[in-house]
This record gives sequence, structure tokens and C-alpha cells, in this order.
Amino acid sequence: MMMKCVPVIIIPVRVSINPDPLPSSRIFALLFAMEFLSEVPQLVLSENPGKQLTFCADIFQPRPPFEEIQSFASWSVSAQEQIEEALKRKKCAVAWAGLFVDKEGMVALVQFKHRLILGDAKKAAETVLHALPEEQRHAVEFGLRPLDELDQRRIEAWKTPDSVRPDCSESESDSEEEADPPLSMAALLALHDERPAKRRRCEELALIQPVCQDLALLPTDRKAAWVYIAQQDATIHVASAGDRPEQLSYIHCHREARRVDLLKRTVEDEYDKPTLRTVVQVAVRLANEGALPGHRGPRARKTEFLRRCEAAMQLLVPGPQPEITKAQRQELEALLAGIKIENPQKGCLNPACNGKTTWVTQHHGQEKRSRCKRCGYLKSFGRTWHGMGDLLRGEIRRQMVRVDRLHRPVFD
Repeated sequence: MMMKCVPVIIIPVRVSINPDPLPSSRIFALLFAMEFLSEVPQLVLSENPGKQLTFCADIFQPRPPFEEIQSFASWSVSAQEQIEEALKRKKCAVAWAGLFVDKEGMVALVQFKHRLILGDAKKAAETVLHALPEEQRHAVEFGLRPLDELDQRRIEAWKTPDSVRPDCSESESDSEEEADPPLSMAALLALHDERPAKRRRCEELALIQPVCQDLALLPTDRKAAWVYIAQQDATIHVASAGDRPEQLSYIHCHREARRVDLLKRTVEDEYDKPTLRTVVQVAVRLANEGALPGHRGPRARKTEFLRRCEAAMQLLVPGPQPEITKAQRQELEALLAGIKIENPQKGCLNPACNGKTTWVTQHHGQEKRSRCKRCGYLKSFGRTWHGMGDLLRGEIRRQMVRVDRLHRPVFD
């Protein structure tokens, strides 16, 4: 009896608590030159921000279904032959080139023999990647960039079939009575599924049906779950040519759009409901680590730093953003200065009120002023002013300007 799975992969059924000891190379064999990634490349930070060795470009996004990826098999053979033929030229500056499909889509990695500027790298990469369709060649032409920190995080997140293999805890005793009960298919998929539990339950049947046809064997079939998870998440090597380097070098993000995206993804990984304050806190930490331009020093600009945080917040929470008040702006500037701000008191700061008050809002012309119902102090007392001099300073300045205009001589 055989259990049919997705095309290309045929797995023998073996109902057992422990997975079948077949190696992943036999289970996850693809057609022709395509294969699942067996080892994630090592990356090292380059201290030189000028010419670079490693470049990359996004070919298309997002990741297509596995059946569509398998249709690339015949094309991958011709693509690899053309890349190998291009690398044989004496004046070719490319040492290695590869095409990979990860969780985000297809990406091209190119390693050069010597460090190049972006313009020269585009010319050399265009010749090597001539096997791509015209639309994808344009994507490489306009999107080629030095490998940066955002790409480094993406590559380090690549998964191999071994890394997504479902865990199977063996019992200390060899007897079948003390063995752990087998996990269900849904439980195995849940171990590698980042979606909410409610959505996962709703889509459970849709997830299981493409894996195999014999649903009665799913409760104990760990291998079917392993195959499905690898087809959805594992990185696929499409084609490559040349001597693969031991390490790929990357730099800090130097394009503003990439910096904003780096900040946005970092905040997403740490906060479920981010605010502008948390975005600024993450940006300050990244700046101290060197990943973003700093907000201190003779060439630093706080306004540009805060504008980057606001742009990241716009990506995190699309739509109209609330206007930043003066108190919030002061709080953000204090964060940039490294001043720790305690939670501000919501009550009146007059010592006689002990922080307990009811605010009464009154209209003074076009302005709104809130006063304490007990002592009559303005809400801004202790926040934006601390004495009568602070309140009268603005009014005195306006009166002096008015007097100066009245006594200014008029020439006919």
C-alpha cells in the first residue's frame, strides 16, 4: 500500500510513533538542478561602506505554491547552464551566482571576484543573469543592491528540511505501554505554524488535504507533516554556478527605505501593539548598535531620526496617525537624550492637591485651557511652566513688540 503525496515526492507508509530513518536527501529530492537548501550560508559584517563583494536582488515576491515552484525545474537546468557559460568568460567579474526561493520569494545572490561599485555590479550581474525572463531582468537592474543587514536577517532565517523536522521525543523505556502517544497532524503543524490558534483551526482541513489522500493515517504520520512543512517553509535552491564562497559579506542599511523597513520589522518582532514611543526606543537601541544612523554627534539630526520613526510607525499602523502633542514631542526628545522619564502624573501637580483633581476645560478665544477644580491651577503647571514668570513671558514679549511698532518712525 502506497500513500501518494504531492508530485515528485512518493513516501512509503509506515505507521509508527518514531519517524522513518530515511535521510532527508531521499525524501526531499526535487527534479533536475533544483533541491532543498542543505546549509545556510555564513555572513560577516563588512566594515568598508564603499565598494562591496556581495550583492543581491529580489526577483519576485511572494513565494509561489510548491506545485508552481516544481514547474521551474526544466527552466532551472537551462538557467544554470547559461550562468555557467557566462562565468567561463575571462573578463567575467562574477565568482559565484545563485537563485533561491525562500519564504518571501525568489532572490538572486551574486559574489564578485573583487570589490565593485553598484553601477559596475549591475553590468556584470545583468550579463550573468541573462537567463531570467525580461521582467525579472528589469527587477535585477533596478533592485540590485549590496547585501545589507535586512538581507542578512532574511538569509539567517532560511530553513532547511532538517531544521523544520517535527520533534519526536523518545520514551526512556523501550516498552510500547510507556511510549508517548503520537501527536496528531494538526499538533505537528501547529508546532511550526505562527498563525493564531483560531485561524489555524479554521484552516486545518485546508492544510491537511494537499499533503496526502489517506486522511485515516494522518494521526500517526509524522513524515507527511514533515514533507508539508518543508514544502511551505524550507528554502529551495533553484540554480547556481561558480565557487560558492565560505562567507557572504553584508553592510549596514544605507538606503532610507531599507532603514525604515529594518526598524519596522524589528519592532514587529518585539511588540504586538507598538506605539511611537516603543518605535523610538527600538530605533535608539539599533542606533547604539550601529544598525541605524545615530541621533547624537555633530552630523546627527534629531528631526530626521524622529521622521524615520514616524515612517516606520506608518507602516506598522496604516492610516491617519494622531497628531503628536508638545508633551509627547518632549518625551521623545528626552528618550533621544537618554533621560529616563517616569510615568507622568495625570492629576494636578500643585502640592496642595496631592495629585487628586477634576479638570475643568474653559475656552479662551481659540485656545482651550484646563484648570484644576480644587485650586484653579492650569493643567500645564509643573509641565510646561513652573511660575508666573513663565506665563507672563510670552505676553510681555507681545506687548513689547506692539509698543515697538507704535513708536517706530514713519518716513513719507
